[in-house]
Amino acid sequence: MDREGSPRRPPLRHPGTERPPYPGAAAAAPRPPRGGAAAGSSPAPGSGCPAVRRPARTAEVAERLRALGRPRYADGPPDLMLRELFDGLGNPGRQLAWLAAYGAGPEQRQSAAMLLYIGCGEGALGALRAQRLARAARPVLQAALGDPELLDDVKLALAPLLLVCGGQLREDQLRSCFRDFDAACARLRERAREELTEDVETAERCLVSVGLLARERAREDGDAERAAAGCALLPPPLAAPYQAAAFAPGAEPLEEALALGIALAEDKPRLGALVLGTVAAEAAARRCQRQPIELALEQLGALASGRAAWVLEELCRWPGDLELQLRASHELAACRRRGLPSRPPRTGEFSHGWVSGVDGAGARHLQLYFRTDEGELDGLVLLLEDTVGLADAWAVWREAAGLEQLLRAAAGEALGFAPCTLELARELLAEAWWLHHERDAPPPGRFLLYRPYLGPEPVRPGRRRPQLGAYLLESWVRGPELAEGSEALCEHPVYGALWCGSGEAYEFVARWGRRDPHGVTYLPERAFETFVREIAAAEREVLVRRLAANLEVEAWAGRARRPANRIAARTYLVLAERLVPFYRVPYVRELCRRAVPAIGAELRRRGRGVP
Repeated sequence: MDREGSPRRPPLRHPGTERPPYPGAAAAAPRPPRGGAAAGSSPAPGSGCPAVRRPARTAEVAERLRALGRPRYADGPPDLMLRELFDGLGNPGRQLAWLAAYGAGPEQRQSAAMLLYIGCGEGALGALRAQRLARAARPVLQAALGDPELLDDVKLALAPLLLVCGGQLREDQLRSCFRDFDAACARLRERAREELTEDVETAERCLVSVGLLARERAREDGDAERAAAGCALLPPPLAAPYQAAAFAPGAEPLEEALALGIALAEDKPRLGALVLGTVAAEAAARRCQRQPIELALEQLGALASGRAAWVLEELCRWPGDLELQLRASHELAACRRRGLPSRPPRTGEFSHGWVSGVDGAGARHLQLYFRTDEGELDGLVLLLEDTVGLADAWAVWREAAGLEQLLRAAAGEALGFAPCTLELARELLAEAWWLHHERDAPPPGRFLLYRPYLGPEPVRPGRRRPQLGAYLLESWVRGPELAEGSEALCEHPVYGALWCGSGEAYEFVARWGRRDPHGVTYLPERAFETFVREIAAAEREVLVRRLAANLEVEAWAGRARRPANRIAARTYLVLAERLVPFYRVPYVRELCRRAVPAIGAELRRRGRGVP
């Protein structure tokens, strides 16, 4: 149970669980009326001959669907069965669409619809196969919606599936397919009232389902990171009636998300508050028109919910948008006058965390893990950049046990990692908040969903100073000899990637760079001296800051006495206290030598060749 009485939802493993994983799926499981068919309802599917003819080989596909609960599919990638169906049967779109409408029971219908949603809506199969799958499924779904013998509740599940498959339906066309569209929506909405949870994960899925938030927070670099960022792929099924209320043809995701939050707030005020607050924060981050922010805050102020008071309290301190803070303060005052306490969403207990050093772009990962009531792990990943603040945030629900290994494997040895407490995480976030205040740029709006994981105390912006006491810097005798041998740092993965990569550096190499017989970019001697003295020297403070950040992480990890870190500490002193001219520091010169060919390769990748 969460703090305010909502039961926590069990993890979604495979089709046939209590809550099917696709929009409107709950409508595919109509409850049979007692004592015969209710007035105005049609016979149950399968009681007579369906109006849509069953495609060939449907029985084979139905037989395969029974295997979805086996470990091979439950624990494997979501598109595994689809790929096998394509390889063994050709295009299964018509068969899956028919089973989604006329399957032998709710579980079979849900399984077929889930595979269609994954194949057509998730892009898991690739663009060509997804188009073929959607093209085959579309006419069968359209015909099933027009079948007078099909239950309205089943049709309600097929309508969003048709949209995913590229079909188009105006509201009047959609209503004409039902005997009583409003009654079917009311039945589904009533079930949603009873079963839809009001936790952070559900709010995230709702916002994913209308396209406001990206579904997958993975980076581009392959399956390891995609799995590491494996947040739930599918939106919550029971939000379908609220999505129907929010749907407007041609609407932008922000508009749909706002309408969805307003619809949810009527029946699920705590869930609606999270959605509306995230809409306001995301609109601020995107520098959109003020109207969505005003409407979202107005709705939050009208909610008689402690969750809404908490959201407004956070938005009062949201960095980078003074107008948002003032309007949220006004609405919060109204909540306070009504005596509403601030009640954040419940989170799991903090288990452990990891923080990385910074890379050449000043980015670092902050990974936090929280133990759920069921003994599983939720994972929260923050991407912090020392010139931006909070650049991104994403979560992995319940299945984050292997996240740290996957992320660290993806990073390789380029970043050092150290244990991180919740207090340290708050310090790092406070510095990110300070950067957002300085830049007048709000952070990504989705972080509001994850803010409860950082604790109930306010995050107060502030610049922090690296703690380098482990290196006993005060005991070093100052002198130019401290710089000797510092070029060896370039062989160390933590320090060798800190070369100058500013826009000016790229422009300089593009103008003055040359290529040797092997195609490697270099700078003539005089140009190289200019690069070191003028271009790289402009990044001196940045280099000092990033050296200190990595030295601090190495000390947290208990590696301060390693030879490479001792050299790095000496070099930090030389640069920070200007003991040697910047352009004469061996470490700086070697960094620049390595930067030039790397910049040249990147320029060629972008189509800007070096002469």
